[in-house]
Amino acid sequence: MSISCIAIDDEPLAIEKIKSFAEKLPQLQLVATFTNSLTALEFLKTNAIQLIFLDIQMDKMTGIELLEKMGSRHQEKKKYTIS
Repeated sequence: MSISCIAIDDEPLAIEKIKSFAEKLPQLQLVATFTNSLTALEFLKTNAIQLIFLDIQMDKMTGIELLEKMGSRHQEKKKYTIS
């Protein structure tokens, strides 16, 4: 069983590191990457994702703000932040 995940980070190098990490773990399926929270939020409205790699400091909307906007819709999911 694979875990569907996405990466959200405004720095290309960070996205590449997450991609490399996910490739090493066959149970992770990286289905999309995003460079801003607004686009990711739209994606999350119509896609079931189990794990999100999320940058905290980004333009337009921070990672914390994104978590707040996800709100009760994704309340049952565990959320972890790493900085």
